Amino acid sequence: MNTTAPKPPLFPALYVVCARAALVAIVLINLYYAFGASGFAFRGASFSFGRQHDKQLYVVDDRRAFQVWGFGGPHPSISIVKYGDAFPLFRLCGACQTKGGIFSNARFQKGSWIYTDMPWIKGPAAYDLATGELVTLSVPAPKDSKIDPEDVPFYAEHGFTFDAKHKLDADKLSEDYKPVTTVNEMCVILQMAGFIVVAIIGLIGLILLPFGLRRRRAA
Repeated sequence: MNTTAPKPPLFPALYVVCARAALVAIVLINLYYAFGASGFAFRGASFSFGRQHDKQLYVVDDRRAFQVWGFGGPHPSISIVKYGDAFPLFRLCGACQTKGGIFSNARFQKGSWIYTDMPWIKGPAAYDLATGELVTLSVPAPKDSKIDPEDVPFYAEHGFTFDAKHKLDADKLSEDYKPVTTVNEMCVILQMAGFIVVAIIGLIGLILLPFGLRRRRAA
């Protein structure tokens, strides 16, 4: 009865074990992130995904969107930005990314007007979604006394109020505007790290492959 000796493996066992472990770790970490985990711990060490820095876009039209920054944190801020398609390499992180700012400190909405309750800030204090008009006001910053924003002439003329009904938050935006998958920095970092690790594994594999083929021919 003829028996054939098994051929030696193409790659050393240590390489195979390390490569499999690295690939499994990449998949698991990306799955944790994709399903909204705040981070993970391994052998006493913890790693945070920095959810307090996440962004979420809510579409106004094909050019503008509301951006909720710090979406995963306790105090997100809202602005209006330009947006566009994400770079193809980062499509796994989301379909869209910001392309520039339009209006910061978007805190209240009445009709098509978006405005802040701090009209003394540097830069625009109100923005009209319908016309694209940006309004900058010359309101002195409060020092010893508090300024009631409703007393500012432009605000009073347009009937801007600051009750809860007109306050912008993530819940209100999710009801009134369509969310789109958004590229976030941590996701890009994880994807790039994954690409680098896979490239290193592949490069080492290419280096080891000729030695494995030589062992098989000599067997």
